[in-house]
Amino acid sequence: PDPVQLNELMHRMVAAGCSYCFMEVSSHSLDQKRISGLNFKGAVFTNLTHDHLDYHKTFDNYFRAKKSFFDLLDNNAFALVNADDKKSKEILTHCKANKKTYAMKSPADFKVRMLESHFHGSLLNIDNRELWVNLIGEFNAYNILAVYGAAVLLGGDKEEILKHISAFREVRGRFQTIRSSNGTTGIVDYAHTPDAVDNV
Repeated sequence: PDPVQLNELMHRMVAAGCSYCFMEVSSHSLDQKRISGLNFKGAVFTNLTHDHLDYHKTFDNYFRAKKSFFDLLDNNAFALVNADDKKSKEILTHCKANKKTYAMKSPADFKVRMLESHFHGSLLNIDNRELWVNLIGEFNAYNILAVYGAAVLLGGDKEEILKHISAFREVRGRFQTIRSSNGTTGIVDYAHTPDAVDNV
């Protein structure tokens, strides 16, 4: 949506009693100024891959678009970045927000370890607490940690957050596993970029 439509949607959410809105802010929307007029309480940087170069033409243009979001944040917001991505430090240059990190392989404010990984779920250790989740794969461990970190930074209770995370279910069509009666496993996934296919 354009900025007028987006602000109108936000107004309807508030009128309906919503307290929080979490949204993907794409590099396209940043380049097209579609989030104009919005103030964000926080932002999460997951990673930077070679996606969307059909639109941005160069990797530098793509990076600058992503970075512009973090440059917009004020000192009342938080910026949570994946310390395992080599661009995480650079994305925070000139960012005025409260800077926090999450990671699996690097020192960070929020940490995750994969203890077990099966087709029916994973056993994770998040900030020294063991947690069984119904999602699989390293990318989901990162995403879960980002959700956990953002929820903590918004003032949530850690135990309550982990309880809700443990109830997460896969999204249909996103690394969705299907098992036949003879034990064959199939995977349905929306992956359509080189990085996404590689992750699957």
